[in-house]
Amino acid sequence: MTRTRSIDPAERALEWRNKTLPTLGNFSELAAKPWGELREHEIFEGCRLGDEELVVPENWVPPTAVSRLSKRTVCPSDAGVPADPSAAERRDEAIRRALLALWLPRMTDTGVRKYKPGPWIDSANLLLRLAEWQFTNLPTEDGSVFGGFTITNILQEVLPALAPRKKGRDAMRALFRILVDAGIRGRISDWPRLYADGEFADGHDGPTIERNRHGRTAPAPVEKTEQRSWQPFSDSFVTEFIRRSLWVQNSLADQLIPLWAELRQIAASEAAQGRSSAHPSVIALRRSAIERVRWIDAKNQPITQLPFEVDHRDGRSNQWPPRSARDINRMVSTLQAMNFGMIDFCTGARASELAAAEDNENQGSDDRLHSVTFKLVDQIGGKKRDWPLHPAAVRAIELQQKICRVVRPAGQSHLWVILGDGEKLGKRLLNLTEPFVQAVDHLGLSGLTGRDRAHVHRWRHTVARLVALSVVGAPQVLLDLFGHRDLEMTLRYMLSDPRIIEDAMKVAKETSFVMAEEALAETIEGEAGGPAAMPLQAGLAAAGMRRGEEVFETATLRETAEVLTFNGRYWLMVRPGVICTKGLGQAGPCTRERGAPDPGACRTTCEHRLETTRAKQGCEETLRALIIERERADNDMVVANLDGQILANLERWDDVRSRVLNDHPEIQSIWEAGR
Repeated sequence: MTRTRSIDPAERALEWRNKTLPTLGNFSELAAKPWGELREHEIFEGCRLGDEELVVPENWVPPTAVSRLSKRTVCPSDAGVPADPSAAERRDEAIRRALLALWLPRMTDTGVRKYKPGPWIDSANLLLRLAEWQFTNLPTEDGSVFGGFTITNILQEVLPALAPRKKGRDAMRALFRILVDAGIRGRISDWPRLYADGEFADGHDGPTIERNRHGRTAPAPVEKTEQRSWQPFSDSFVTEFIRRSLWVQNSLADQLIPLWAELRQIAASEAAQGRSSAHPSVIALRRSAIERVRWIDAKNQPITQLPFEVDHRDGRSNQWPPRSARDINRMVSTLQAMNFGMIDFCTGARASELAAAEDNENQGSDDRLHSVTFKLVDQIGGKKRDWPLHPAAVRAIELQQKICRVVRPAGQSHLWVILGDGEKLGKRLLNLTEPFVQAVDHLGLSGLTGRDRAHVHRWRHTVARLVALSVVGAPQVLLDLFGHRDLEMTLRYMLSDPRIIEDAMKVAKETSFVMAEEALAETIEGEAGGPAAMPLQAGLAAAGMRRGEEVFETATLRETAEVLTFNGRYWLMVRPGVICTKGLGQAGPCTRERGAPDPGACRTTCEHRLETTRAKQGCEETLRALIIERERADNDMVVANLDGQILANLERWDDVRSRVLNDHPEIQSIWEAGR
């Protein structure tokens, strides 16, 4: 039997588009193509260009608010319908041809580009808004859209009215560029000719008469409000949110979810008998179910109160267990938001990527989040990808699967669900921000979010900030984690917090002190290695004999570290466990002159190289790996290269050398030959 390969919806959509667009023929002849023929062309699968409404298929867009039918429906008649039938017909045709032009591939400064469904919807709606404004303010007798536009009314009227902010102006300029390019290339006939080589709509190069604006109110510039959604969450907010989330996940969730499911079952059973949730018998049954639960925390201790306060009907308190089903329902909603926040904190994924996650057998089973990314991929419908997960995030997925399976309709598999009552219960949750904001309010953490509310995109910037401050090679790590195409995009996230440079300098300074203190302590104990270890140990011993606190004017190891590192400005970490102690005015083999050390050229024989015990384990693992490679090598030059690396690592630690030589006597000759 021949097995048929299943086709991913995203692959199918891309395949459909690539197969359908060539049927239009030469794009440069579209403007002259008869409308009766062109209107029958499918712009989307199952949707003709001449249909009353243009509807983008649901599986072509991210599972966010844009997937709602109202959001992915474009109605050309919104551009305005003239009273004259012939003008109305011409206008409708012009709008639809322009919408098709927006969907076609186009040439840009960075190559051939084409809109994905989501951005096309945005651009199409902007076109309709522009056409509607023109229909109201600059109507034309023949129904054309762009015949009455001039530079002046675009700058002084259109932009202030439709695009008062920079982002909107950029989108409007992009729209005009696409339309002008489409007109020049022969794709549409009604286009803003004002922008084509200085030609005006009537085709002559002479000046036009400016419309009289006497008595009209001058357009007032609109000030852009400060954008705050990109600000990372504060450390205090992250600490409190994660602390509370961990407690709820570990101590409350396993009892909370079954109780919530039981309460829903009670309400459903009573509703079948005509009794609403406000009926006294229903209230009594649900209250009895709540009272039967014996609440036990992760330490097997009774839960008599929460370790934090939450909102109740009668005010804020840490009272537990609650007395009503309403409080249970709200805590479950908060738990879903906690699950989302925990996963986003561990992955930094976009809201659309998290919203697209499905509840399947692979989800979380391999300690990874599986979903679809939309932002920087060409595939219609997104591209599959995954993210590594912390155990706390894996736990969040497990809990979320239990929640969604209680209310999700049969045959569906989305992970995030609409909670509460009503006909939308259990449907895919498209707006993740609103439930998260409500959960933050419920937990009493709104005061820690700063001037803006707890928008979910702030998690992405929070992850960027924390990684930038704490991870070596942060740009490359974030580039891979965020799925960016270039480093510039990653740096925008890393630098979105105006205090990031100040924080980075502070962290670097504190890290330098901690690193130096650790190295000094190990040097005094004789545990440090590297050529710099013995001179430093001797110097510290001599200083101690001469009452070093007077010589160095220090009283603690911290102060000694500050002096030796010149207040945290020197002593560079080459890699974990390896420190360069080169100071002011000193030269080294990495640079062959005075100046900042070059970590990439660090040598094991450098007199400034100090190695802590953190590097000892890595040294031994490296030696054993090199020995295995040497045994497998069959080329004399490769063997000689490996011998040099083995010798260099044998010189680093006496106890490591003894253990390795004892386990591998065959390399004794390498050590003896190199001494």
